Amino acid sequence: MNAVAAAALARALAFSFEEISSGLAAARPYAHRSRLLEAHGVTILDDCYNANPSSMAAALATMETIAGAGRRVAVLGDMLELGAAEAREHRALGERAARLADLAAFFGPRSAAAFEAAAAAGLGADRAAHFTAVEALLAWLRPRLRPGDTVLVKGSRGMKLERVVEALAAPPA
Repeated sequence: MNAVAAAALARALAFSFEEISSGLAAARPYAHRSRLLEAHGVTILDDCYNANPSSMAAALATMETIAGAGRRVAVLGDMLELGAAEAREHRALGERAARLADLAAFFGPRSAAAFEAAAAAGLGADRAAHFTAVEALLAWLRPRLRPGDTVLVKGSRGMKLERVVEALAAPPA
């Protein structure tokens, strides 16, 4: 949608279609912002630069939209700096994840509330888990992934979830 808006603005400013096409072809997203990767038969939606309730909802909707025949897998980290809304927003995230994800890994101390809400909403222990260490999250997640799955990785910048993206995209050891 941003590319369409940029193209429309450029056209209104009298740029040629060739100039617009060249500019769009050269554009690169910021690191860890809605970047798609293909690795080991899995599509990774790397959106781990930052998170808030609205961007989490949008990322989950995007995961649902781009997922093919495979499962929708959400790796969701804490949303930081929410103040008094912290517990409520993490619970709402867990409920949303239960509706939109087939598997969910929640990461960070605040995400315990999201995990509990997801479990209460029907995402059982076989399909969801909570972690405070990346290594444990990866040990749980890797054997559950199948070719064709789409994996969303999203959380606040302070959670450093790019470690999950890098590990999933790395060549097998």
